Amino acid sequence: MGTANVVLQYVQAVIWPALIVAAVWIFRKQIGGLLTRLESFEGFGARMAFNQANKGRADLTRKVREEQETQLGGSDSGTSGRLPEEPHRGRKEEESPPDVLAQARELAATNPIAGMALAWSYVQTVAAEVLGEELPRLAGGEVWRPEAELVERGLTGLSAGLYTELRRMAHLARAKSDLSVSTVESYVESCATLVQEMRRLPQANESDRQPPQSLN
Repeated sequence: MGTANVVLQYVQAVIWPALIVAAVWIFRKQIGGLLTRLESFEGFGARMAFNQANKGRADLTRKVREEQETQLGGSDSGTSGRLPEEPHRGRKEEESPPDVLAQARELAATNPIAGMALAWSYVQTVAAEVLGEELPRLAGGEVWRPEAELVERGLTGLSAGLYTELRRMAHLARAKSDLSVSTVESYVESCATLVQEMRRLPQANESDRQPPQSLN
């Protein structure tokens, strides 16, 4: 019985590891091919998710603009496809902020991912201003979702949905290396449409402004 235990321990300690190493070596090409296919499948899934979000963004942008035209009693259709002018809510001319979205569109020509990131950052900043908050400090993987609060303040469901799709695209774009300039330009125009809607909402008083909070 003692000899059997010694043999079993020897097999477990020496033989099995050696067999595993040998099997990996023999089938290394097949294993490498499988890993490559898995990576390709993951990349395909990410592209599908991004394309789906992009389609949702485009559809919602069109619907929000139609909603705007209805509310305004029908605006000039010739402005479609251009960045909407953003009202400055009574600020003095010398205090007017730089046109961040125009900067994002220019940046997209040389660095599409950076252009999208700048546009999305500005959308979040405007949302925080409307809610009388400062942007929360986000740790890795955390997401700020102010849509419900914006709807309570008067944002339409379509515009809230557009906010969600813009955020989704911004997060999915981090893993893309082939982001096209035209996609980002269209994304920036959607951001401008949403910003225009958020600027129409009643803005919180300065005394109501909340300090930044962590989402932990």
